[in-house]
Amino acid sequence: MVKGRDALNAIYSIFKGVIFLSAAIVTLFLKPAGVMPSQPTHGMAIRGDSGLVYILLAVILGYARVVAIVGKVPEILAGVSIAAALVPPKTVIGISLVMGWWDVFGGSLILILENVLGLLIGSLLGLYILNVSPRSYYERRAARLYTKRTMFVLALIVLLELMFPG
Repeated sequence: MVKGRDALNAIYSIFKGVIFLSAAIVTLFLKPAGVMPSQPTHGMAIRGDSGLVYILLAVILGYARVVAIVGKVPEILAGVSIAAALVPPKTVIGISLVMGWWDVFGGSLILILENVLGLLIGSLLGLYILNVSPRSYYERRAARLYTKRTMFVLALIVLLELMFPG
């Protein structure tokens, strides 16, 4: 059974990676040299935007990941696409944290959370469509519970996106 500590560890593992730390460290060195822009660039700003399109894209990427695993397609193809969904916002989080661009930081953080949740939903959807399920009763019961919780959180995020776009 997944406990709250496990969920926090999963969230922590998203941010402890080399990408986030590298971006922050490089920015720490470039900021005093005057190389960093005073305002976020367009590329950085769009990595701080979230929306339904990004959630839908993450769902499709999660589905593609399951299809790659089940269908014997090289997993690296799905891995690269998933990295493309997570690496740019993680990089912008490191940069914006050091630069003090709090609106971009918050937007990128939300985008990562939406992407992770979308990847999870897409994976669950892929498992459902491809009829891949746990074998034991208890594992099926736990899977149904996790699926319901995940769908609830995604529905809440989509609702918030509709109520407060951008």
